Amino acid sequence: MWVHGPWTVDPYHVVVSFAVPFAALLALTCGFRVPLCRRDAPLPMRRTRDLLRASRLIVAVVLLTVIGDWISLPLEHYHYSWALTTVAPLAGLGVLTIAALWTAGQVWSAPRQPPGGLLGPDWLADAVTLSKQQTNRLGPAGRLAATFLDWVDSRVITHIRRHAVAFAAAKSLLFGALVAISQGVQEGYPAAGYVLFFVVASAGFFAFAVLAGSYLGLLGDRHQQHRSRASTTLTRVFVATSASIPVAIAFRTAIWSLLGVPHKSFSWLTLDVTVLAVAAIVAMLTLVVDWRLRRR
Repeated sequence: MWVHGPWTVDPYHVVVSFAVPFAALLALTCGFRVPLCRRDAPLPMRRTRDLLRASRLIVAVVLLTVIGDWISLPLEHYHYSWALTTVAPLAGLGVLTIAALWTAGQVWSAPRQPPGGLLGPDWLADAVTLSKQQTNRLGPAGRLAATFLDWVDSRVITHIRRHAVAFAAAKSLLFGALVAISQGVQEGYPAAGYVLFFVVASAGFFAFAVLAGSYLGLLGDRHQQHRSRASTTLTRVFVATSASIPVAIAFRTAIWSLLGVPHKSFSWLTLDVTVLAVAAIVAMLTLVVDWRLRRR
């Protein structure tokens, strides 16, 4: 669907490139909790709330993508990408849009969260619970697997809850490395291209992981309550700066036009300087805004 059409060029292609893995990872995350929603067992309100929020986030990602795709259709300077092979993807885009709008109506019409705190297991606890249930399928090795999961729950999961932002950063670096290697090998990029794609992919994933994790409760309630002011400010700066990097890549031609840089002077160095300049400006603006808000 994304091979042909005006949405295969930037800035729309950047939205698609991030939205596809983000929506898939959110759906995979929900896969650890949906099987635990059974008629013959109590359903914690926290699990319901978290799954509903994740569903809304998935729909929001899909809607943002299709909106960008529809905006790209009438733009005249992208008509060169049209071909007969675009008809089928356009029909697919129409089907996806209708499905997304219908789903959005379903998830947004669901009952709202009741007042007060919600009790129940979090995402990680449900993942461990579901994994333990599946150990029964392993036969004699099931007891050993259950013991290993208990060790993971007491040692690994506990550290992840305490250092959720650091864990998100580690996942972002892994995501960036996979994207950079895949893209670099397919396109035959030089070393500078590998570095740039690694930075862009890692930054975009980190910003999404922290923002989505905060909304879904993946960062943990206690984690957010016990963070120092300096740590909170630093996290905000890193998230804002990381989010600005994919935006700078998506709108690089517009930025160059504003600065009077000829498009023919493209080079990896020009891209690097553009990304670093935008990131530095956003970091300083975030610090100023955060400082002024704290003074009120």
